[in-house]
Amino acid sequence: MKETSTTRRDCFAYDEKKCKALKERYCDREKCNFFKTRAEFEAGFSEEQMKAYSIKKNS
Repeated sequence: MKETSTTRRDCFAYDEKKCKALKERYCDREKCNFFKTRAEFEAGFSEEQMKAYSIKKNS
């Protein structure tokens, strides 16, 4: 999908081709209620959860 002026490139789930969290990038056409920055996303997890996420992501 093509980026627009509303595309949130600072979202933790942003990817040029698709949203990694939702089925489509709603931010290209409307306000996405799911939007979070990387810092906000990571703040919602405990240190143990982030450690497990990092291990899974890097394997």
